[in-house]
Amino acid sequence: MKKFLSAICIVFCLLSLSACGNQKVDESQVTSQHEESAKSLASSMTAFLVTFFDETQAEAIKAEHNAESLELLFDENYQVYVNGNGILKAVDSFQSAYDAFGNLVGIDEITSKVNGEYIYVYLQVTGEKKTGEIEYIFSNDYFVRLESATLNVNYTLTEKMKSAALNTVIGLTVVFSVLTLISFIISTFTLFGKDKHNNPTSKNLELRNVIEPMRVPFSESKDVTEKIEDDLELVAVITAAIMAYRETENEYETSFVVRSIRKRR
Repeated sequence: MKKFLSAICIVFCLLSLSACGNQKVDESQVTSQHEESAKSLASSMTAFLVTFFDETQAEAIKAEHNAESLELLFDENYQVYVNGNGILKAVDSFQSAYDAFGNLVGIDEITSKVNGEYIYVYLQVTGEKKTGEIEYIFSNDYFVRLESATLNVNYTLTEKMKSAALNTVIGLTVVFSVLTLISFIISTFTLFGKDKHNNPTSKNLELRNVIEPMRVPFSESKDVTEKIEDDLELVAVITAAIMAYRETENEYETSFVVRSIRKRR
């Protein structure tokens, strides 16, 4: 009985492994089919998107449709699932690249890769003026929905350096302009912040108002001088009296000593 159960378990495990292997094969085949569908859709969408090199056509579709109406339009007329916002951005990308790229001459190569939930399709294209690359992103599912499309122009190294230098000059100009404006605004604060306390004329007037009461009139100054002279005469009289007293007494026996003369107020 135990051997019979063991045999059943082994058979069940083998069947499970076989089913998993078949599932992996099926998933790989489905992904490959999605990838081929994405390549085919990329070629078809390129013929549609190049019509928007014309600025009039680009403005017309953006005026007539929004994201939802574009999704409905592709679904009903072409049985193609798209992201409406992705189509509008693709129209802007193709229209803005036209001046440098020119009209489409041909498609040179189509490559693709699968990365998780998305399929990336790359078209190497040639234009009248330059070469470029169109990048498509599709969903890796049953619908193979177009998420976005971008036309990237291949610029030479010299053109890239010129563009970088121009961007640097523009950036520095903007920065210095803003700094100059800020400096000017700060300098105006001193004009608005001035008041009578910061006015030199006002300060001189206040100082004069403080000093004026301290000035002594000429007549009062004369009286003060005469008073000082009277005090000196009084000191001289007192000194003479003290000297006369000391002459009448024995200089070494007297205990009277004058150490200072102070005026009592």
